[in-house]
Amino acid sequence: MHRRLLAMIMSLGLVVTAVGFSGIYAVLTDRAKTGDFNLNTGERARAADLKIAGAGAPGACPEENFVDNIEGPQFTLNNIQPNTSSGVSLCLWNAGSSPLEVHMLATDVSDVDTDCSNNEADFGDDSCGSDGAGELAPVIEAQPYPVDCDSPFTGEHSAVSIADLAAYVPQAGVFEDWDPGLLQPDEVVCLFMNIVYPAVGDGTTEAEAQLAQTDSLTWRLAFDGTLP
Repeated sequence: MHRRLLAMIMSLGLVVTAVGFSGIYAVLTDRAKTGDFNLNTGERARAADLKIAGAGAPGACPEENFVDNIEGPQFTLNNIQPNTSSGVSLCLWNAGSSPLEVHMLATDVSDVDTDCSNNEADFGDDSCGSDGAGELAPVIEAQPYPVDCDSPFTGEHSAVSIADLAAYVPQAGVFEDWDPGLLQPDEVVCLFMNIVYPAVGDGTTEAEAQLAQTDSLTWRLAFDGTLP
């Protein structure tokens, strides 16, 4: 009994001693602090911000020409026949803060047959006239030529029909030949966009040309920029 009491008294003494030491430690502690650190974030460009510009010559795209969307017609060609082409110069600018996957597709497509002329019906066109469905979109090609923005020249190009561009559904990480590809922040890519009605025997058949006569085709090219 005496031994147990003695052990309890010794334990209590150790606890009191520990509390006493901690109190002494708190009393002897001092702290020195710096002044305030102040951080204020500024505005940051949108993560995805793709802009487009038209140019009079390949690569000639001043920064002030870039807009979200180009409005109005790029060009109008009337009474065209196979073996016709015309082009425009375009620039794309990743004005955002993140890399962008850029894909090209066709939107606002209208392909109507305004008349039934010559052998059109004979070749099996049962929608000709009265603004029925046209057959021009499958034979008209967009041919983007990447050009050097600093020293423009045209080189290798791809080709895709307007009909295929209208049906194109981009997939993340997968690029077709006509897609501009991955653009880094503040990167500019320059293109010469050639629009071609291929010659008969060189991309167009006589049947396709007969079916596509007196058609009216309108579309816009769209460039979708998506975060990887």
